[in-house]
Amino acid sequence: LREEEDIVEELQALVGEMDPPIRERLAFLSSLSARWHVEHDGVFRSEVAREERLASFAQERERYDEMQRATLGLESAIQAEVDEGRLRGERFRTLQTRVSMGLLLLGLLATGAVALVGRRVRTLAAEAEARRRAEVRSRREMDALLEATADGVLGMDLRGRIVTLNRAGSELLGWSEGELRGRDVHEVLHHTTRDGAPLPRSECGI
Repeated sequence: LREEEDIVEELQALVGEMDPPIRERLAFLSSLSARWHVEHDGVFRSEVAREERLASFAQERERYDEMQRATLGLESAIQAEVDEGRLRGERFRTLQTRVSMGLLLLGLLATGAVALVGRRVRTLAAEAEARRRAEVRSRREMDALLEATADGVLGMDLRGRIVTLNRAGSELLGWSEGELRGRDVHEVLHHTTRDGAPLPRSECGI
């Protein structure tokens, strides 16, 4: 993130003398990138959050593609501005003094914009950290509750794969959580009836 901030600051300096649409594209790209980092902070820190995020991968891909399109749009706009600037080279030199004053004003405005963006990014980062801590605290409380109960609790995902097993459940089943994690619930626990006959998956209540 720090590396990206350095790149954004460098871009700010480069596009400071370009037309307003260029600066607007950079600001839009910066906001998309900041939002992407904030929303994915938990994904990079937690395996549970990462698995939950996979369920909505299509939506995430759409957001990522939007940021990629914004990046390509900024690159194309900057390139177009550079090409046009080469054609205006001679005229630019005749207006050097006037343009220099304009660039000075733009530099002041850019400095203010960078300060505002930086403040907003810090606020978003603080909010994301607060949410992450709340999620971690909630997870720990739930884990503690599951460990404290005398009832066996087994958790599985939508595919029927075991993801959690508390201590009481481990004692009841004779399996550790590590031995069962990722295995199919039906194949491990519900493959036969009480009398030992095979139980087809289609007839299993789970």
